[in-house]
Amino acid sequence: CGHRCVTQQQLNNHLTTHSREKKFKCDYPGCGKVFGVKTALSTHKRTHTNEKPFSCRWCGDSYSDSSNLSKHRKT
Repeated sequence: CGHRCVTQQQLNNHLTTHSREKKFKCDYPGCGKVFGVKTALSTHKRTHTNEKPFSCRWCGDSYSDSSNLSKHRKT
């Protein structure tokens, strides 16, 4: 597929997207979404808790996902 991974763990996580195996289920009441990798489930759970552990050191804005903070930094 052309996706490049730096570590073996990243490769293992990425390969699950191709296998379509989803074994990590959200246990939040009424949700039940299922994910292929544990990190995706962890990120998803923050939508229920409103946890935003990634903060911009310049303006103080907070994000639930590190990729959203990275996008913010580029603007």
